[in-house]
Amino acid sequence: MSYGFEDGKFYLDYTPCYRSVGTPREEFNNRAIAISKNHDNLILSFSGGTDSQVTYRAFHDSNIPVTCAFMHMPGYNDNEYKNTKEQLAKYNFDLIVITIDPIAEKDNILGLSNELGIPPNQILHSLFLSKLPTDCLFIEAFNGPDLYVKDKKFYLFETANSVEYARLRAYDQLNPNHNVIGFEKEEHILLSVLKDDTLHAAMCAWDYYNIPGLSYLGEEPLSVINYWDLFIKPLFFGKHWKQDIDYYPKFQGCENIDYIINGMEHRYRENQIFINVNNLIEVLENKGVTVRYYERQKASQ
Repeated sequence: MSYGFEDGKFYLDYTPCYRSVGTPREEFNNRAIAISKNHDNLILSFSGGTDSQVTYRAFHDSNIPVTCAFMHMPGYNDNEYKNTKEQLAKYNFDLIVITIDPIAEKDNILGLSNELGIPPNQILHSLFLSKLPTDCLFIEAFNGPDLYVKDKKFYLFETANSVEYARLRAYDQLNPNHNVIGFEKEEHILLSVLKDDTLHAAMCAWDYYNIPGLSYLGEEPLSVINYWDLFIKPLFFGKHWKQDIDYYPKFQGCENIDYIINGMEHRYRENQIFINVNNLIEVLENKGVTVRYYERQKASQ
């Protein structure tokens, strides 16, 4: 799975899977094993939440050593630091803590954000990465899919400005000496997730969440990009990881940093690609050739 821009248009390439897929948890473990075969000195971005926990478990369950790195902003994400220290006590992994004062870095972060057109939260993470060793593979933890339903058809919603792609783009531009990988940017993981009946059930019940007054952090109506985090993810993780992980209350980590939470928006409506889920499943299962999807249209093979 790869992405880029061609003639100003954002695109995504999907290569068919070379084998049948197992459960998402099995594919997470397979991904960790594949990464460890090709890279040494692994560092996982770790926030203490469910995403970083299930990614860490993929390495832990396969007896693969991985160092965790936490970005601590005293006074702003102390709740995440508390959760991370609980996970440290549970697993005794190697932990690197990078302390950043987001207020002291405000002018620098906002300047780069305006220059690159990338939201300040992702610039903040590139600053975090800049303080880590360059002789490692830095792993961005699992980010679940953004889904969308229209006229009872199911879509995977992708954009160059989603949190995960904006962050990878920030790393690419600001951390060129670091080797970075997105854990879930792999077709076997994607296929196992898309075929999971938890996602299918949630998309069938999509209109249920069109509730007047339903909001999150003051956002009303609730954006569909939050459906995964708030409604689907806990059930998805609960199904496959059960009580092997801890389910802390949902936080973004930057709620109290005004210029980040109220800064440049991700501009999700730009460079957007809507990919029919059933069509993509067929592409991933047909063992054919790589298919490219461009923004606002399906690409030819």
